[in-house]
Amino acid sequence: MEDDFSSFETFLKLLDRVMTKMSSLHTLPADFDTGVPLYRAEIHTVQAIGELRETTVTELAEHMSVTKGAVSQIVKKLAAKGLVLRKGRRGDARESILTLSVAGLRGYNCHREFHQQMFRLVKEHFGDRYDEKIRLFTSVMEDMENILAHEQELKCS
Repeated sequence: MEDDFSSFETFLKLLDRVMTKMSSLHTLPADFDTGVPLYRAEIHTVQAIGELRETTVTELAEHMSVTKGAVSQIVKKLAAKGLVLRKGRRGDARESILTLSVAGLRGYNCHREFHQQMFRLVKEHFGDRYDEKIRLFTSVMEDMENILAHEQELKCS
C-alpha cells in the first residue's frame, strides 16, 4: 500500500510540474497575430468559436465545459477587442450568433499553428510509440478528470 501511495505521489508531482509548464506558456498575454493581447481563456474561446464556426453562448459554454456566465464575459471582451462578431438570430432576440472577425480568424489560425508545432515536437519525441503513448495518456487524463469531477469535496479534515 505504501509503495502504491509513493507512486501516486510521484505521479501527482509530475502532473503538477507539467501543468505548471503548460501554464507558463500562457502566463503573459500573446498577440496571436490579432494586434491585441490575448490571455489563455480568450484565445481558447477564439479557438472554440473557430471550431464551431457559428455558435451561441449556450453552445459555446457546453463545448468548452464552462458556465454561460464565464463565456459571456470572455465573449464581451473579445467583441470589444474586435475578434468576435455578434449577429441576431432570426426569430430569437434572446441569443446572438457568434462568429470570428477577420482578426479573430487570424488569431484562430495562429493558435492552431502553435498546436501543430507542439504536435510535431511530441510526435517526433515519441516516434513509433506516438499512438500508444497518446492513447494511454488520454485514457489516464480522462480517468483523472472523471474521478475529480465526482470528488468535489476533497479536503483535509
